[in-house]
This record gives sequence, C-alpha cells and structure tokens, in this order.
Amino acid sequence: SRALRLRIHHVNGRHLNVQASDSWHQPGAYERPRNLSMGPNVMAPAPICALDEYCLENILERLSLPDQVHFARTCSRFRAVYQIASPRLHRIMNLRHFDDMTVWDMRDFFSLSGNNVQQYQGVIPTARSQRLCDFLAHNCKNVKFMELFHSPLSSRCMYKIFAKMKKLEELELPMSNTTDYGVLALRKLPNLKLLNLCGNPLSGSTLYKLTGPIEALSLNECVTFEAFHLTRICKSLTHLKELSIKNINTAFLNSYKLLVVENACPALEILRMTAFEGDEYEYIAQLPSLKHLTVYTKAMGRTTLRLELFQQLVEHKTEQLKVLEISGNAQVSRAMMNRIGMLKSLKQLLLPRIETDNVIEELAHLDQLERLSICHAFNVIGSTVLKLFCACPMLTFIRLDECVDPCDKLVLGIISRVRKEMANREMHRKLPIELSTFIQGTITDHLIKNSETVPKDIINVKCTSLCEYNVMNIDFANMLVDDYDFDPDDLDLDEDSDDDLDDLLSNDDIYDVGFLDDSNDEPDNYD
Repeated sequence: SRALRLRIHHVNGRHLNVQASDSWHQPGAYERPRNLSMGPNVMAPAPICALDEYCLENILERLSLPDQVHFARTCSRFRAVYQIASPRLHRIMNLRHFDDMTVWDMRDFFSLSGNNVQQYQGVIPTARSQRLCDFLAHNCKNVKFMELFHSPLSSRCMYKIFAKMKKLEELELPMSNTTDYGVLALRKLPNLKLLNLCGNPLSGSTLYKLTGPIEALSLNECVTFEAFHLTRICKSLTHLKELSIKNINTAFLNSYKLLVVENACPALEILRMTAFEGDEYEYIAQLPSLKHLTVYTKAMGRTTLRLELFQQLVEHKTEQLKVLEISGNAQVSRAMMNRIGMLKSLKQLLLPRIETDNVIEELAHLDQLERLSICHAFNVIGSTVLKLFCACPMLTFIRLDECVDPCDKLVLGIISRVRKEMANREMHRKLPIELSTFIQGTITDHLIKNSETVPKDIINVKCTSLCEYNVMNIDFANMLVDDYDFDPDDLDLDEDSDDDLDDLLSNDDIYDVGFLDDSNDEPDNYD
C-alpha cells in the first residue's frame, strides 16, 4: 500500500506509474472468491442469494459489462452463473464496452470470458490500449471475426494480437495505419478468408507473402498502393474470389492485361475497381471466372468510361456476368447501353446517368434482369420504365434517384401488369415489387396510401430523394476526420522500426508496467 502513496516512482532512471490495478501481481492476488456462508457472527445473506440460477442469469443479462464482471467476483455461485451465461452473452463484443472499464475489470473479463468471444468489432479505446492488446493476445484464441475500424496499431501490437488467433476467418482493419511490415503479422493466420485493409498506407510489397486461404481482399483507398504488385499478389492468393481496389491508380501500367496474360486470378468472381484515364481496363472482361463487376468512375474531369469495356464484356461474358454496377458521374451512351442489353445473363444492373430516356429500351432483352438502379434519373420518364418492366419478366426491384417525372401511372401500370401475369399463371417475379423514387408531396404519395388501389402485397413504394442518394453514396473513407484523437504515448503508434525496446523508450515516458511481457513474435526481417 505504501507504493500507492506516490503515483510516480523512479527506478534505474526510469519513470514508473504505479496504480491499484497492479496489485494482481502481488502474492495472494489470485485467491478464489469465497462462498457466502453463515457464521455465528455473520449477518444473514442478502435476499438475492435466495434466488435460483435462472433468476440470477436474468439479472446478469441486464447488467452492464463492468457490473457483470463485478457480479462474477461476488462469490463462487455467482461466478458459476456467469460462466454458464458467458458463451451466450459474450459471443459478439463491441470494443466500446471497454471504454469505462478499469484495467482490473478488463483483466477479469478476459480471464473469464476471453475464450468465449468469437467476434470483436468497433474502435480500440485510446485509454489503456496497450493493456487491451495484451489481453486480446493471450485470452482470445477462439476469435473468428474481427473488425477494428480506425484503430491504429503498430506492427508490434499486430504481432502480439494475431500470434495465437489461429481460428480467425475474417479481419477488417480499415483506416488503421497498417503498414507493409504490419501485414507480415498476418502470415500466421491459417484460416483467414476475408481481409479488409481499406484506407491504409500500404505499398502492397508484402501482401504476396500471406499464406491463408484468402477469398476476399479489399484495398480500397490505399492511395500509396503500387499497382505493379497486383499481379504477384493475385498469383499468390490462389483462392481469391473477390477483389476490391477502388481508387487504386492502375493507369499506364497494363495491370489488368498482365492479370489476364499470366492467368493470375483464375478463381476471381467479383471485381470492384476505378476506371482511370489512360488505363486499358477492358481486359478485365477476359478474367475467366468474372461474374460481378463494379466500375467506379471519377466524379471530376473527363469521363473515363470506355466503350471497349462493354464490347469485351459482350464478347467474353454474355452468358456469365450476373452483376454490372457503374458508379459515379459518368454518362452511359446509347452504344454502351446497346452492349449492356446483350449481356443475357445479367441479373443486377446499376447505372450512373443515361444519355437520353429512350436508351432504356436497349435493355428490353434482359430476360434474367431482377434489379435495376439509375443514380441520376432526372431524364427518365415513367412510361419508358413501365415498358421495360413489362419486357423483363424477372424484374422485381427498380430504383430511380433524382427522377422528377410523376410516377402514379408507373405504379398503377406495374400493379396491372402483375395482376395480369398472376391471372395467366406467368408470374416469375418475387413479390412485392420494390419501387424507390421521389414521391414526396406528389400525386403518387397520396395514391400509395390507398391500400386497395396500391396493395402492399403487390408493390412496395419507397420515397427517395437527392439528399438520401447523396448520403447513401458518401465515400466515408475520404471524409474521416480526427474524431478519434489519440495519444501516441498511450498507443505506441510511432513509426515502425527495428529498434529494440530500450531504444523506443524515452526518459519522458510514463509506463504502466503491468502490460509488459517478455514475448516478442516479430520477425527480424521481411523474409
């Protein structure tokens, strides 16, 4: 107790911060909770002790996480109730629950429930983050899913956390300051299938060394990524089925041509990429297993949408491509729409803006089309959409953002068509039909309130607007501000280096020695 009278102690020229939670390192700190028992001079137990285990478990469920830990400390009976309920209560954990917990509470939670947690999500709290990393490293061997958003981690922390998570299948680290050196900490994850590294300062030079059966890789907004690594990465990830590289500049590098020529990703089914000027990205149509293609176009400057892409898709993917999404501010010409209309197996189509209203007629031969969205539909009229609806027997979802044409005739026309198909036993659509368009304050808005005229089991009309569209399409990765401010001294987030621990510590640092251990799983070099 004398040590606690002073907050800072000086040992061998170091500043040490001592706090009450360090008492778990003292002799006797690990005694088991005592049973509540009656004695000659002991008061009668609290009324809660008369409740059965079912009632105690119901009480436990309604407590906050710190109070659940306090509940488990009370006595061996309460701890037994906690341990029975924990696998159900703590299977999925949000890291915000640790914000208000003391280090002692955190330590007891991970000791009791760490192996019950299968999924972590959220932001690593800045306070006592090093302690939390240590607890994650030593007490969470059964985690399968982890999503750490905007949670900067040094390479040292990454090696510590992921060294023993052999069951991890999905890992998301967007905007977490993950470097190429930190990526190497993921080589020991034998079951990793999904990896999200969006918005990190990566060049991509070490990604090819990952050995897990990765099926989905996201590198969106990694603006320092060097695209010439792409072929090597795809060739090493032999199970890769989904690749997202939004805003990765591949212009003038022939990256997509090399993917095809070297057969780098034979299993790739889903590709999301940005069309840059000067890039011959039409080669992606030759990827052998491609079924889903999303193309982002630059919002400013000249259009980067190439007619050659649609020509190649018709040549190579007429019977295979299921989803085509074109996002951004580009305009789809009649010639492009004509080629899109030849993709017979297409089920889902998203368009940015179209040249004129009547070019929609080019889609009339898409017999398998189920979902159609037009982001800038200000020049689209309801009668044209109704003709397309009648021509596409599988169409069940229509979204028209920025559409200013009254849609009352479109709504009534869809209802009439559906009833006719039902009467003729030609119904192939999934009901109700989903229609999203601007209806607020219009005739359609009053019309859909009449359940007899507009049956809910036939059509569900949702009002959308320009404001809603803009919110749904915000690029949050580019809009993140410093909402989660942090102290580098707390997080150990300084630039990665090969210096030993003594070189990293300075005389001005104050340390909570409870988290430090002798283990260090970092490799000496990249190889």
